[in-house]
Amino acid sequence: MRPVFMHPVFLLITWFILSCRPDYTKSQSDAAIQSLLFAGLSSNVVTCAQPYTGQASVDTIIDQIKSTYGVQPCVNLGPLPLFTLGTVTSSDYANLQTALTTLQTEFARYPIELVLRSRLRMISFPTSIGVPYGGTAGGFAPTELDFIMVRLQVSNIPFLKATIHHEFFHHLDEEKNGPRYYTDPTWRSYNYTYYSYGCNRSNTSAGVISPPAAGFLNTYSTCEVVEDKAEVYSNQFILPNKTQIQTLIANGDTAVAQKLDYVQRVAANFSSSINQTFWNNL
Repeated sequence: MRPVFMHPVFLLITWFILSCRPDYTKSQSDAAIQSLLFAGLSSNVVTCAQPYTGQASVDTIIDQIKSTYGVQPCVNLGPLPLFTLGTVTSSDYANLQTALTTLQTEFARYPIELVLRSRLRMISFPTSIGVPYGGTAGGFAPTELDFIMVRLQVSNIPFLKATIHHEFFHHLDEEKNGPRYYTDPTWRSYNYTYYSYGCNRSNTSAGVISPPAAGFLNTYSTCEVVEDKAEVYSNQFILPNKTQIQTLIANGDTAVAQKLDYVQRVAANFSSSINQTFWNNL
C-alpha cells in the first residue's frame, strides 16, 4: 500500500493548493509538480498508446532508434496525469518523420553507450504539451519516468535540436544527481552573487545566447537551476551558440565556464568517450 502522500489524488490536491497560493510562480510549480507528482507515481503510468504510424518511411526510423538505443519513439502516449497532449494524426506524419530523423541525427552525435546507460526508455513528439501549471511547453522531462517529450514543430530545426538536447540533459541530470538536481547548491555557488531563480516563462528566450546578466546565457536560464543547466548543455550542440559561449568565457565569465564544466562532467558520467575531444568536435 503506497503512503498517502504518494497517492495520485493527494498529489493532485497538493498541486491545486500550490497553484492557488498568492506567491505561486511558474518556476515554483515545476519543482512542486515534479517532486510531488512524479516521485509518487510508478513508471508504469506512462504508456505508449500508439508505437507506430503504419507508414513504412516513418516506422523504419522508429525501429532503427529503438534497436540502436533501446528508446521507444512513441507516436502517441497514453493518458498522462495533469498533462494535455496534442494528438499526432496522419496529417502530422511528415513532420513526425522530420522530427524523428532529427532525433536520430542528434543521438548519433553521442556515444551509443551514453544513451543506453542513461536508461531513457521513451520519447514522444506531441503536437502540443499542456503543462500542469497552465500554458504550454516546448518540451518536458518528467522526473523518474524515464521518458521525455518534445513538441512537434519542424519550422525551426535548430530550436528542435536544442530542445532535444535540453530535455535529454534534464534526464541525465536527474539520473546522475537524483532529487538534488532541482536546487543543487553546487550549481548555485557558481553564480557571482546569490541569485533567486524565477521568471515569467511566456517572456523568456531559450536556445539563443543573449545574456541578461553575467553567468547566464539567456532569460530562460534564469527560471530555475534545472533550466540554467539544460541551456548551458544544449547550446553546446548548436552553432553559432557554442562559439558565442566560448567568447563569453574568453571574455572572463567564470560562472559560465564553471557551469559548462559541470554539465560536461554530468554527461561524462555515462560514457568515458565524453571527453574534451568530444566537445571540441561538436
